[in-house]
Amino acid sequence: MRWKVRISVLSTAMLALSLAAEGQVADVKGQNAWKEYVYPGDNFAITLPSEPTPHKDAQFPDVQMNVYTSGGVTLRAEYAPRGCESAITSQAKMIEEFKAGTKKPDSNFRPNLSSVQQDTLEGYPFLEFEQTVSSSTNDYERWYCVEKKLYVFSAIWPVGQEKPARVNRIVRSFRLIQK
Repeated sequence: MRWKVRISVLSTAMLALSLAAEGQVADVKGQNAWKEYVYPGDNFAITLPSEPTPHKDAQFPDVQMNVYTSGGVTLRAEYAPRGCESAITSQAKMIEEFKAGTKKPDSNFRPNLSSVQQDTLEGYPFLEFEQTVSSSTNDYERWYCVEKKLYVFSAIWPVGQEKPARVNRIVRSFRLIQK
């Protein structure tokens, strides 16, 4: 149940942060100045259009989580002392219930079933999907579990438009680094 409450709160927070970050992309001579940033404390490197300011998530002050936002994409890196595979498993279970018709979409979680991808990356499980979070907003999420670290990517864009290409560019540039 803890993950379901988190999903709802994270979706709301993602919407606000992504909207706030839309205009924060650095521009050099008409082209974005993309650069790789390395965060050894959270064990990853990522290529972004501007440097994020890592901060704690105010919604979950007791959770060991750092938040990074750049180019309209937010990444939350959460330490999960008991592991994080259950987060992905519970999300995947809800999606399967929608597919089977045993669960009806609600205002907090309405996945686009054709967008769902569940697989492994570098040997670790991930779940990726898009959903409509309001009548005017689409949401993309990728949940990636690496041992005791849960990485949750999110981005939003208006209904009726394609997912911005920068979302895929940022998410695909993510790579784990050695401790």
